[in-house]
Amino acid sequence: MINEEVDSDHERLDDTRKPPTHVSSEPWAMRVLRRRDAVGLGMFALLVALSLPSFTESLRRSRLNGSSSQIIGEIRYTRSLAVSRGAFYGLHLGRDDAAVSAAYKNSYRIESSVDGTTWPDDDAVMGGDPTVITSWQDIAQSFTNVSIQSAGGTGGPIFGPLGASVDPWNGMSPRSVTITLIDGSGATMIIQVSPTGNVRTL
Repeated sequence: MINEEVDSDHERLDDTRKPPTHVSSEPWAMRVLRRRDAVGLGMFALLVALSLPSFTESLRRSRLNGSSSQIIGEIRYTRSLAVSRGAFYGLHLGRDDAAVSAAYKNSYRIESSVDGTTWPDDDAVMGGDPTVITSWQDIAQSFTNVSIQSAGGTGGPIFGPLGASVDPWNGMSPRSVTITLIDGSGATMIIQVSPTGNVRTL
């Protein structure tokens, strides 16, 4: 009887020394991976939140830079036409022309003139009028939220046969033309055409 009790005590003691039964290592590993994924996603979300303002600013600047480059290219092409063809050519900006209909207010096109003071009607089209060199182009169609704010009240630069920027209604005197582009946030880009016909951004 005593021996049976001793054996029973030994069995209970052995039971207390047995390591606890553990769950499978696979669920534990999965939990670790899920925690790591959650941390990774949290870090990614934080990085996105921090970089979003700079990305937005970069996109805005790229639109303004792209639109100004396009306008500058059109101005230089207009000037080259005036020099090569020995006539008056202008980049007509609808924004500053009171006579231009609302449909063309954010648009531009290249036009020509024999004397510098006679220009095609707004509704004249390529093929129907030889003085219309290009069709109206809305700058916002190429660069979202960008518009032509002003052209300094000039209606756009006009170049004479020698390539100078001139004012046909003031004795063909040389003039400087300042074009301002603006985006939806109010940021602007200024393009300046010098009296000699050179163009740059300010």
